Amino acid sequence: MISEQYSEMMKELLGSRYQEYEDLLKEKPYRGYRINHLKIDDDTFFSLYGLSHQKIPFIRHGYYYQDSAAIGNLSAYRAGLIYSQEPSAMAPAELLDPQPGENVLDLCAAPGSKSTQIAEMMQNRGLLVVNEINPDRARILLENIERHGAENCIVLNASPKQIAERFTSFFDRVLVDAPCSGEGMLRREEEAESNWSFANVRECAVRQRLILESALLTLKEEGILVYSTCTFNTIENEEVIRGFLADHPEVELYPSGELDTNNSVFKREPGMYRILPMDGGEGQFMCRMRLRTQIHAPVKMRYLRTSLPVREAFAVLDPLVHRFAYYTETGGYLYGSDQPFPDLSCLHVMREFVRLAEERKNRYEPDHALALLRDPGSIIELTEEEYTKYISGEVLMKAAERGYHTAARNGFGIGLVKADGTSLKNRYPKQYRIRQR
Repeated sequence: MISEQYSEMMKELLGSRYQEYEDLLKEKPYRGYRINHLKIDDDTFFSLYGLSHQKIPFIRHGYYYQDSAAIGNLSAYRAGLIYSQEPSAMAPAELLDPQPGENVLDLCAAPGSKSTQIAEMMQNRGLLVVNEINPDRARILLENIERHGAENCIVLNASPKQIAERFTSFFDRVLVDAPCSGEGMLRREEEAESNWSFANVRECAVRQRLILESALLTLKEEGILVYSTCTFNTIENEEVIRGFLADHPEVELYPSGELDTNNSVFKREPGMYRILPMDGGEGQFMCRMRLRTQIHAPVKMRYLRTSLPVREAFAVLDPLVHRFAYYTETGGYLYGSDQPFPDLSCLHVMREFVRLAEERKNRYEPDHALALLRDPGSIIELTEEEYTKYISGEVLMKAAERGYHTAARNGFGIGLVKADGTSLKNRYPKQYRIRQR
């Protein structure tokens, strides 16, 4: 049961639409998924997989999910072909509209839904930096980035202030999907209702302003800043933005012509957008801004010297990986990239571009991330029965040439196996395996 305070706030916000909103709270929440265009297009996907696919009207490659099966156990999900995401949460990345070749930051990125969407839109070209301050959530972010096959992405576990100091005036576009009171989660999470209070709303608003201040410092002149929350109240949304703009005359609201002209579901103010549960999603507020004039001198980025991997590493990796232009070794791991590695020694870096291999007892073992690239090398196709055994961690009795291969369904990699000639030793990471009942 929602509180009287919350009801009164929503009545004031929604007016004549309030009863429609209250009725919807009794219904099941919307579910959705996106198709990952780093790996597959929509038509090919639906020719291979029989998922329900009613189009989400305001998302290019987004669909409502109405099937009963858990998305997380589908081979399409494990191969990174789709990402399960609440429909309205897909809209902020669309509003950001990142372009291939740009420098882009997702400042509050976990669990990675918007980060993976941005990676798709950038087509693995340019630099995508994704950050999460909470270490546990940052690990989930990393898992999702890897499964998606993003090759141009650096994953950080740092504070917004640390990011601002290292990347001053560096990014073309910045997304701040700010931590909020989560009013759009009421149909999805019971604790969202019990945790709601005006005190928490005001506390969130203070934190959101601080995050926006750091985000602004990272933006280039003419750069785009998108602020979003999954909450409804004006305190965390319009009031946060109006206060921020009042303190920063160098920033202006910057409406999106595409959203304004092509999507009728948005309740519009200039540069500010809402998706309400009545519009086909659980709820999202978004604001698009532009930095008109430079605030600080751009950071001079330093880059690491590339190091050629030793012959033993290449001998292991050769069947599985492209020849990258740049390599670096750190912490016992070998990384590859098609662009130079920035010096981020002052930050907690969880992953730079693509992890290729780990050194273990004077030998190299290829990393799980290799199997999830668009071109994962030597493939062994699994049947549906073998797939179920594989994600459960079982050894597969299947003959193959000795060495490492990628286990795949429909030609798309899921994880690694090591063949001894008569069987396939399972290399699927233990933390991702499912338990059979």
